[in-house]
Amino acid sequence: MAKQGSLFDTSDPSDTEQLAKLRANMRALLNKVGDRQVCKGPACGAVVWFARHKDGRIGIYNPDGSSHFSDCPDADKFRG
Repeated sequence: MAKQGSLFDTSDPSDTEQLAKLRANMRALLNKVGDRQVCKGPACGAVVWFARHKDGRIGIYNPDGSSHFSDCPDADKFRG
């Protein structure tokens, strides 16, 4: 569940339409700048997007724009 007041907070029903628009914008952005792949974690296999940041680091995101490491069951296997 998202923290109250965060981008993904759905506790206020009046924000539902705005949240849907934000998620659609995030998907469109990832489609333009990201590389769609499947997580290689043995217990995961989710569709993820790899996007390179300005500083050269690569971020791995779920289709809704949240960090894939926040919910990947294999996240610990990928951390250095």
